[in-house]
Amino acid sequence: MCQLAGAIITTLGVEGAVPLIHGSQGCANFVKHLMTKHFKEPIEVATTALNEKVIASGGERNLVEAIKNLKERIDPDLIVVMTTCLTETIGENVEIAKNFDGVVVVRTPSYSGIHIDGYDKTVEAILSICEREEREERVNVITGFVNPGDVKEIKKICGEMIDYMLVTDLTALDRPVLKKRKSETCVEDLKSCANAIATVCFGSEGLSGAKLLEGFGVPTHNIRFPIGIENTDRFVSTLARIAGIEVPDSILDERGYALDGIIDTNHVLRGKRVAIFGDPDKVIALTEFAFEVGMRVVAVLSPIRRMYFAEEVKAIANANRVKIAVFEDSDLYTLHKFLKNNRVDVLIGDYRGRYIAKEEKIPLLRVGFPICDRFGYHRKPMLGYGGALRMAEEIANMLVGGYYG
Repeated sequence: MCQLAGAIITTLGVEGAVPLIHGSQGCANFVKHLMTKHFKEPIEVATTALNEKVIASGGERNLVEAIKNLKERIDPDLIVVMTTCLTETIGENVEIAKNFDGVVVVRTPSYSGIHIDGYDKTVEAILSICEREEREERVNVITGFVNPGDVKEIKKICGEMIDYMLVTDLTALDRPVLKKRKSETCVEDLKSCANAIATVCFGSEGLSGAKLLEGFGVPTHNIRFPIGIENTDRFVSTLARIAGIEVPDSILDERGYALDGIIDTNHVLRGKRVAIFGDPDKVIALTEFAFEVGMRVVAVLSPIRRMYFAEEVKAIANANRVKIAVFEDSDLYTLHKFLKNNRVDVLIGDYRGRYIAKEEKIPLLRVGFPICDRFGYHRKPMLGYGGALRMAEEIANMLVGGYYG
């Protein structure tokens, strides 16, 4: 999935922010179409709409006019200019956009990186507007590229424990009909991130922004995605340690419900073989979750290479005394070939795994992005205790019901 998707979603999580794609109309339409199918919501994206004639002489004029038009017509609090393959290849001078107040630039060509890279770059770009003032007893939380349902789980936990600020509030992409996009995060909040007592982020998604804040004296707490009981415990204990408090009973009750549900499903899930694909940091946490509920992971796949990915998976495999086939910088065709000779009972990943699932008659637990062939999955969490409970029960129900695809 291209970097633009991550950059757009990150931008739309900020109140009053507008994504401006510097490239052809097709670049904008493709990403808008995909995101609309996933979120089932209209996605507002501006574009410089470059064509052949413009490219011959350079698209700087279109970029400047687009920024001026946005400022005149809707007066956004922040414009995030995003590059495309086209503008990066011809060497467009996008830095000219920085001559305008309230504009930041992110380089997001689709021939390099995936959506989580676009997310990470955009978090860093929007945090570049930070201003250091007096220290505030508040924690920055960078959720990573997740769904609105996941962010609601994060909000629920944080709201019980700390004064927090989401660096980008992705629940803005799930809103009531006839209401405008609304976010808990505004540009003024972003400027004050430099005054927080800490930043919590998950894996590599948003880590660049957290490192930027370290330059203002804000320490980073970088942990695994809170997927499953143990990883959510780590998230909750991190918040408790930062705030200097005990974990509230309400959070412990949530944990208890999740444990109870997982125990209920144990006789169905125990020993089942599973393959997992998706973003590297989420795959690592999902692998731990699978073992946690009694399943056995036999293969994992990441569409991009990360230095730590294979080693982390190997460590999990060793801890559980199994071997896991690891595929990096690879595609689902490679995973499908492996699964033809190494049968699994469950497949975990986004909707693109449906072809494998249907052909091999394997239940597919849909998680992550994109999920275009089902309704409401952007509201279904995989993070937090609620996410652990939901996934355990959904896998068990698919296995009991004999559902494939």
